[in-house]
Amino acid sequence: MSVLKKFRHSASSASKIKNAPQVFIADKIFGIKQPYGEAALRGNVAEAIARYILAKDPTEDQIQAYAKKKWEKLK
Repeated sequence: MSVLKKFRHSASSASKIKNAPQVFIADKIFGIKQPYGEAALRGNVAEAIARYILAKDPTEDQIQAYAKKKWEKLK
């Protein structure tokens, strides 16, 4: 049985193993997540909003409500 459930290899994972193995183990094996930085948080929310706009054709008020909900969820 593998300790790494649902592990997908990526360049960032390989970099994390090399540069900070303790962070990789905490994240992938024990499920301990680091908080997002401000730039990453903004990027994740922006991507979610773009997908929402393309899929649903929402009004401006719906977009703002969705953005606030995503921001609070990821914060």
